[in-house]
Amino acid sequence: MRSSPKEIVGLPKRNVSTITVMAALFAVAAFVLPSGRAGAQPASDAPRIAASAEVSILGVDVVVTDRNGKPVHGLTAADFELLHGGKPVVITNFHEERREETSALPGAPATQVASGAVPAGAPAEVSRQPRKVVVFVDRLYLPEPTRRRELFDGVKEFLAKALTGPGDEAMVVSWGDSVRVVRTFTDDLAALDETLDVVARRVARLDAEANEIAELAARDLWFDSIAADPRVGGTVGSTETSREIGTLQAYGMMKAKVTALRGLVALMAGMEGRKSLVLVAHHFGRFPGREFYVGPRSAPVGASNLRDGQPLLEELAAAANASGVTLYGIYPYERVAFASAADSAALNPTTSSAAYGSGFDAIWTNEMAGLDFVTTKTGGSTAGHPGELPRFLDQVASDLGSYYSLGFPASGTTKPEAVKVRVKREGLTVRTRTTVAERTAEERLTDRALANLFAPDANSRIGISVAAGEAKPEGKKYRIPLEVRIPLGALVRVPGPAAAKGKFSVFVVAATPKGDFSEVVRRRQEFEVKRGEEAKADASHLTYTLEVESDAPAPRISLGVWDEIGGEAGFALVGKRRG
Repeated sequence: MRSSPKEIVGLPKRNVSTITVMAALFAVAAFVLPSGRAGAQPASDAPRIAASAEVSILGVDVVVTDRNGKPVHGLTAADFELLHGGKPVVITNFHEERREETSALPGAPATQVASGAVPAGAPAEVSRQPRKVVVFVDRLYLPEPTRRRELFDGVKEFLAKALTGPGDEAMVVSWGDSVRVVRTFTDDLAALDETLDVVARRVARLDAEANEIAELAARDLWFDSIAADPRVGGTVGSTETSREIGTLQAYGMMKAKVTALRGLVALMAGMEGRKSLVLVAHHFGRFPGREFYVGPRSAPVGASNLRDGQPLLEELAAAANASGVTLYGIYPYERVAFASAADSAALNPTTSSAAYGSGFDAIWTNEMAGLDFVTTKTGGSTAGHPGELPRFLDQVASDLGSYYSLGFPASGTTKPEAVKVRVKREGLTVRTRTTVAERTAEERLTDRALANLFAPDANSRIGISVAAGEAKPEGKKYRIPLEVRIPLGALVRVPGPAAAKGKFSVFVVAATPKGDFSEVVRRRQEFEVKRGEEAKADASHLTYTLEVESDAPAPRISLGVWDEIGGEAGFALVGKRRG
């Protein structure tokens, strides 16, 4: 076999982690006989070449409700019309997820299996997909203790209703100035309840600082009023300048929050089942910093005063749709009564400044514009008032348990394309995502490597193993040597005159103890097995060695190996998943 030259591989950061693959050395000049062949395949004289004919199927999950908002079951493929890229497509896969409290249509047909090309009147196959839920809590902006307690109690009850079967898991993430995984994916409801209590206590500690923060804010307002006085100088250090600075800071914070959320939906992309992210957030509006232009001393607002957050919201919605994640939003504050009729107008930077209003209700309008956009685009919804929370969370639990999955052939492009679903029966409402995108093989493997940091890969077929050496301190960082063992018998090879050749890729991603994680790095490696050495090869391993540089001495590291010819993959984890 041939070995590759030594090379330096960089592992870029995602969020705040500083993890780098310093060197990757492929030590494959000889077969390594294993003590046990995990995942190895028996030797065979027949050429083992993977089938190349594969049809990619895209899918959308569709929630159908009646006039009372109750989910409807018993629909057939003929009841749906599906458009992809503006063109009608044939539904080839049709499945129904069903809960007990759904409402059946009068005369609904008996359920039977329907897969492949679905006959027009065929009912859906009733299936049970695992549910993956991420609860994202912006702990910097939560309501007063009573409302906060109602919020966390409501989320606890929601998780108890949502996580009812095998494979159902939830993860709790908090946001301060960066994302922190407080509890990774688990089905332990008691542990999740405890985790939410921990987040609530952290928020309470922040409350202890509230008086000091309020005092500083009051001083700032007093200074602004003095600075704005014409006798002092008018515009130097004025209120308007403070507003502009605050708006820029709000935009930067929202951008960081969106980046963190895009990372979370990316790690969920590689997981099986119905995937949802519940976003509890304030300061996630259409125009970041809108609150700085509300109050008794507020100046008229125009397009030049505000930063437009629409591109950030579009990026998040597109990422969630590409990853198959549905977003649900919770705005945790009370809605303040309208101060003027103009406050109810839509926020549009092209309209006159009067359309923005001057009362505090404009803040709510702005926040809901942002949350509604990302949730609606991904097939979810938003609770805009604490009083809506019980009904809303019941709806989310229902969405997770009652929906239709419609599959159709991919168009061959990886660009996001519009998708639209209609139900031909009267009186029914449909909710689904607005775009879908076909993932490349590399993107799918990248997703799976990232997801493996937080939950075991359900489709791992190659039994790789990883051994970590002792971390070596270098200044404020650590180098961790790793050795990956790959069963050679599990890799498909293409026979040649003198040797059979194969090719695989290695995917590497790491997480810090706080839950931040790096980008995924891929490296490719070719190998060959000489004629006459097949039996020896099938009983041996390839070894792949590398070093990872990290801020922590024991980061969690996910490694994936993908057989590029056979199409199968295997994943392993260094360190323990917290849960």
